[in-house]
Amino acid sequence: MSGSSAATVIIHIGRHKCASTSLQQEFFPQLTRRFYRGKEMLTNITHKGNLFPEGPPFDLGPDENNPIILSREGLSLGQVESKSRQLKDWFPNARIVCVVREQRDLLTTLYVWRYACDFMFKSLRRYLRSVVRSKYGPLLFNHLVLEQYESVFGKENILVIPYELLREDAEEFYRTIADFSGSAADYVIPTTRWHRTCKRRASLRAYTAYNIFVGIFFLLPTAVLLHELMPDRYRRWRWRACKKLHRFSRRRLGPAIERLFPISETLAVTSADIAHLLPDIARSNDLLAKYCHYDLESFGYITTRDLRQHLENKAGNT
Repeated sequence: MSGSSAATVIIHIGRHKCASTSLQQEFFPQLTRRFYRGKEMLTNITHKGNLFPEGPPFDLGPDENNPIILSREGLSLGQVESKSRQLKDWFPNARIVCVVREQRDLLTTLYVWRYACDFMFKSLRRYLRSVVRSKYGPLLFNHLVLEQYESVFGKENILVIPYELLREDAEEFYRTIADFSGSAADYVIPTTRWHRTCKRRASLRAYTAYNIFVGIFFLLPTAVLLHELMPDRYRRWRWRACKKLHRFSRRRLGPAIERLFPISETLAVTSADIAHLLPDIARSNDLLAKYCHYDLESFGYITTRDLRQHLENKAGNT
């Protein structure tokens, strides 16, 4: 089958750094009576921007009567309007799952992730000044994505769940997603958390030294040779090599450094670091609240009321 599906389709759209890998590797595949197609099925629409008006460029599965689960965090970043409408054309009855994360914690994780995976050497202050203008800037304003998907699929077909719930009550986090997908009795709580971000400053220093060493003595000379001798293979090789190096950096090097230096200071973005963004973030979280059934303030999300109270207390102290 390569056309639109009449079966129930659950589409997980991320967001980035919000337990997507744990859901894709540990949770969705073991849901019984649910056909999980994996994140690679939606690579074309998220990375290449290709649209297929005749239908999805893949078979949906052997049984159209069973709900299908698709997952790709790129569906909530970049060209969201065209992606949501394309998904609506393919899957008119789809239901959307979106996991969101408190912005200060998200920025901390994004910064460390870029350091470990993208050979970035910016200071935290420089990174925060430029993040809004980067491709990851929209991750700070969740309401924009949800408003677009609401206009296409309807609010009743969207589940928004905070990432912080996974930390406080993993059972409820997974049960909520399972209930929404119609498989409440058919899941097992994952025992592992994939890609836990190492946020100690010692880990950042180790990432810096590792990236410099690998970049100078391995990536640079090899890239020059391949670019000159086999330019057609250069891009593919660079992507594969960097992916393997990054995997070692995040899964091995960072945790090892944290064990060696357990008292190293933990990196954390504070409200003072993003004071220029707080009003916009607060307004975004106010709008986000209408999509989420959980009390976002209890999870530390900045809201307009919280920001106003903070300013009043500050004025009273002065």
